[in-house]
Amino acid sequence: MRSPPLATYIAGTGTPVLLLHGLGGNADQSFGLLPADADYMRIAPEMPGHGHTDLLEGEPLNFRTFAVHTADCLDALRTKGGIPSRPLPVVGVSMGAGVALALANYRPGLVASLTLVRPSWADTAPPPHLTAFIEASWIPGADYGQLPVKTLDASQHTAVLQDRVRQHIGGVSTHE
Repeated sequence: MRSPPLATYIAGTGTPVLLLHGLGGNADQSFGLLPADADYMRIAPEMPGHGHTDLLEGEPLNFRTFAVHTADCLDALRTKGGIPSRPLPVVGVSMGAGVALALANYRPGLVASLTLVRPSWADTAPPPHLTAFIEASWIPGADYGQLPVKTLDASQHTAVLQDRVRQHIGGVSTHE
């Protein structure tokens, strides 16, 4: 599998956090998962076919493929000295939650924790127009061991959701 260079945006300083957007989203959606003034280096790659990242002809569009590209992106950032080599907290919204799980399965050493916001395959049936994605979200044989995983409901007010994301990845909560 060839890995396209993912358009990747980095903002802020502090603890690096990988933020993964949902279907049809881009880095702007990812950055919205944490407040701009949070003490984190927000790393937001754009998946193939999203934002400023092109599709590769003939390449499958699934969580595994996106996870491989994300791992390659992190490896490249580490090689350039842009981020430390330790595992990172990973936050994914909707499709990004599926990519986050696939990344944890593919390269568990990259992931310190998972925060899954409105996972696209939650414990309820998807709407009829998304049933084609059920098979793509299943990761056979996935073993996440002791990895801390938190699932959040995105219907909450943005500030509360951002605070809960921050709380799960190790920050200080300001909302109960």
